[in-house]
Amino acid sequence: MTEWRLPIFDILDFDYVSGRRSVETSSDQALDDRAFKEILKTLRGTEVEASAKIDVLRSVGHWFLLRSMQMRELLGVCDGEAWRGDVVALLYFQIVDMQNEKVFRLRFGDTGEFDKFRERLGWATSFPFIQPERASFRLDLRYYDCRLAMTFLIMLMNREGVTNVKNALLVDENGQDDPLMLGIPRAWDAVEKLPV
Repeated sequence: MTEWRLPIFDILDFDYVSGRRSVETSSDQALDDRAFKEILKTLRGTEVEASAKIDVLRSVGHWFLLRSMQMRELLGVCDGEAWRGDVVALLYFQIVDMQNEKVFRLRFGDTGEFDKFRERLGWATSFPFIQPERASFRLDLRYYDCRLAMTFLIMLMNREGVTNVKNALLVDENGQDDPLMLGIPRAWDAVEKLPV
């Protein structure tokens, strides 16, 4: 970072993620169904670009909480990977029942699309601690956040059983595949023990 020089002019585009969730985590605190249906109706019935709808959600999204099923419905308002990624990035920390996260995770077209979202918010921040089944991971161990998420996986694997991890593959810095025939080493349970 010390070598990077601030350009005189340009556009810097980024997502700021604090990882902070609402203090209110009860499903009772989420939008009631009537209010949520009105939001859906308005979003679906308005003839504007998806980016304008995102701008509206960005301006009011911090005022309400959602359940996972509501997030799933919201993801269906507009088509496209950009819409889904923006909506989830915007409202992820407003979800009160993250234990049901897989309900809306399955709305993403493929694992690559959801991986882009995870890279955007952070692998550790978006790690599915509860009900991680059907989750797949493609972690670049050069990055601390991915290394941290890998230790989460190993902790789950060590507690719940190695048979839950399927198709593990390590690709080294030369692009060579190591199919980890003996499985993911249990010794990788700490960030400093992971290969880079």
